[in-house]
Amino acid sequence: MSAIFRRRGGNARRLFFATDLHASEACFRKFLAAARVYDVDLLVLGGDITGKALVPLVPDATGAGTRAGLGRDAPLLNGEQEIAAFVRRVADAGNYAVRLSRERAQQLRADPDELHAELTAAARERVAEWALLAEERLGERGTHCYVTGGNDDPQDVLEPLRRGANSPVVFCEGEVRDIGEDISILSLGYSNHTPWKTPRELTEEELLARIRTLAAQAPDPHRTIFNLHVPPIASGLDLCPALDTGSDPPAVVRVGGEVQYTDAGSTAVREALHEFHPFLSLHGHIHESRANARLNGTLALNPGSESQAGVLKGVIATLDVRRPSFQFTTG
Repeated sequence: MSAIFRRRGGNARRLFFATDLHASEACFRKFLAAARVYDVDLLVLGGDITGKALVPLVPDATGAGTRAGLGRDAPLLNGEQEIAAFVRRVADAGNYAVRLSRERAQQLRADPDELHAELTAAARERVAEWALLAEERLGERGTHCYVTGGNDDPQDVLEPLRRGANSPVVFCEGEVRDIGEDISILSLGYSNHTPWKTPRELTEEELLARIRTLAAQAPDPHRTIFNLHVPPIASGLDLCPALDTGSDPPAVVRVGGEVQYTDAGSTAVREALHEFHPFLSLHGHIHESRANARLNGTLALNPGSESQAGVLKGVIATLDVRRPSFQFTTG
């Protein structure tokens, strides 16, 4: 499937990339608007599109209204208009507000498996809504949106992204796709192991093997965009606070009150970039590390993420195989 590109007086085509939206409605709507605002030829949405928290909306024990939680101090919402405004604020921050009976909410609080099932259902529903909205907003422009998962995204949550052949939404996880004029995009959303034990993690050896398998499918790896969720290690794209994995949950390491930082990227990804020399690579995963690097001829980019604040961080990149350029954006 080839994307439709529009030329601008001979200038290189451009893409807009953002990642780690973590279910933020505000960020996703801005992401779709980027096709028009920045006048780009295609969108690429990196992984970690799933949110991490569910807010139960339950009847107040006294019948006074609806509370956002079970505790006596949980916010009291009066009327559908106030509830709708609260639900929107929660969604914009990347969480899920769900109406539940008090009995069901208590069950979720007591049973981690039931909570996981409810959270997964809410996440899948939002992903399905996003896919429909993307088709509505992008269809008229002829702009394609290439989407992958990330290490935080359970596989069944991603299933609604599998659309029909004529959809502008292209779920490209674990595939190499032709995006026109001899340029391909290779996408993989898994990460190396993290302290959080997320749904989709691999050893470095497994990660490198998967990238190599995909690269073998690319007609020309150098003319391929490597869309890999985890950044290369020690690249400046992977710097984050060091964690004490002996504590539960892991705690930020401080020395003399100062936060200590570490490289949390992947040795496999760095090796793959050196082995295959793609002209452009797109990464996320490390929210704090908005950065760029040129690694053995590859322009590597991580736009970072502030999705919980409803801020969309992204990057515009030119599809110039000889010398790609970029511009970070914040909106």
